Amino acid sequence: MLTDPPKSRRGQSRILEAVIAAVVIFIAFSVATFMIQANDIKVLQEGGDLDRLGYNVLNTIVESGVIDTPNAPQRNIIIATALQANLPSAIYYNFTIYDCINTPNGIIQLGVETNVNNVLSFANSNQVSSASTMYTNRNGSIRQLILVLARAGEQ
Repeated sequence: MLTDPPKSRRGQSRILEAVIAAVVIFIAFSVATFMIQANDIKVLQEGGDLDRLGYNVLNTIVESGVIDTPNAPQRNIIIATALQANLPSAIYYNFTIYDCINTPNGIIQLGVETNVNNVLSFANSNQVSSASTMYTNRNGSIRQLILVLARAGEQ
């Protein structure tokens, strides 16, 4: 015949049961927290950093006035120099200026005015960021500036 264990043993088993339950709950919450977080925080943060960098560089270029340089070949050299001075060396860029042309029928067309880059393709980059702004000079010409950035060395 089996007899009931003494009261002290029943108390020990209840404590052991409570500890095991607490460990299981802790593990469940830890796994759930890990699964809720984004898998690649670094990529998300890099995208935000590239966005900020792109808008800061666009602002610097607009404020410097190099967009209004009259001679197109010389303007490309000046813009490339300004981009290289304001961007880290490990950043690929493609900077395009579109000239907004108002046609007689009221449709605005975009024509590529200037394109300056240090890379032909962003195909191997994990994170590509694009920053754009509209620019109107003193003569009333409207231009759209688009700066595309990617970190070098990504596969």
